[in-house]
Amino acid sequence: MARKPRSDSKLDNLADHHHAELTAKLLRNERYEDVLTWLTVECAVSSSLAALSSFFQRHCAPVLRERRKLAVIRAEEMQRAASDNPVDWDAAAFERLNQIFFDLLLDPEVDPAAVKRIGDLILKDKSLAMDSRKISILEKKVKAAEEAKEKIKAAMSGSKDGGLSEEALKRIEEAAGLL
Repeated sequence: MARKPRSDSKLDNLADHHHAELTAKLLRNERYEDVLTWLTVECAVSSSLAALSSFFQRHCAPVLRERRKLAVIRAEEMQRAASDNPVDWDAAAFERLNQIFFDLLLDPEVDPAAVKRIGDLILKDKSLAMDSRKISILEKKVKAAEEAKEKIKAAMSGSKDGGLSEEALKRIEEAAGLL
C-alpha cells in the first residue's frame, strides 16, 4: 500500500500550471534527471528521484491506467469491426493489426476517430483484395466452362444427321469431365 503524501510535499504544492506541466512531462516519458533539472531551473524546486517517483505513482499512473483501459476498449472495438468484416485474415496479420491499434490508441495525442478511419481503410483494402481474388477465380471458371462448351459443340458437329453416335456421346462426356 502506498504511503500518504506529506502535506508539505513540494511537488504536490506546485503552482497549477507547473503541476500540469510536470505531469505532462512524466506522461511523455521524459527522463527523471531531465525533469529534475527542469524543476530546479523553471520552478526553483529541488527534489529527489524518490519524490518524483512517488509523484508519478500518485498522479501519472492512474492516468496511464485509464488510457490503457480506453485503448483496450477501442482496440477490441476495432478487432470486432475487423472480425465482422468477411475478410480472410491470417491470425498473425490480425494480431499485428490489433497491436498497432492498441499502440496508437495509447498515445494521448492520437485522435481515436482517425485510428478508426485508418482501420476501416485497411479493412476495405483487404476486402477489395479479397473481392479481386474472387473475381479472378470466377473468370477462370467461366473460361473453363466456355472451353468445355466449345468441346461439346465440336463433338456434336462431328455427328451425322443430328443424331449422336456412341463415339460422339463418349467425347461429350469426356469434354464435360464426367469420366
